[in-house]
Amino acid sequence: MVSTNGNGPKLASIVRKQIAVNLPMNIGAAIQKVGTLRRKLRKVAPNIEEGPKRMQWMSRVCESWSLEELVEMDDEDMEALLGYYKPGTVPKFSDIHPPEEDEVYTFDGSFGWW
Repeated sequence: MVSTNGNGPKLASIVRKQIAVNLPMNIGAAIQKVGTLRRKLRKVAPNIEEGPKRMQWMSRVCESWSLEELVEMDDEDMEALLGYYKPGTVPKFSDIHPPEEDEVYTFDGSFGWW
């Protein structure tokens, strides 16, 4: 929330628009993925006593991974990532989501002619 405490409502509106314009295009998708991860984490660690640890761990994930990585994270990645919660570590994104290998083409000498 942006407020000028009544001193400049129009200025507050301009500031809000300026902030929105400068946010990355994929911020919404990243927020959705982080929300899904949080809900899954609550199932893994449901006790209220674990609240501070959950919060700290989620913060570390958000600080360690780029927005692009958070957007690219799928359900399989989330499940793998949740395995790091108990020991309290946060892996690199590439550790749980290795890059896809490029398809290798073998030249058969045909140049496409049959």
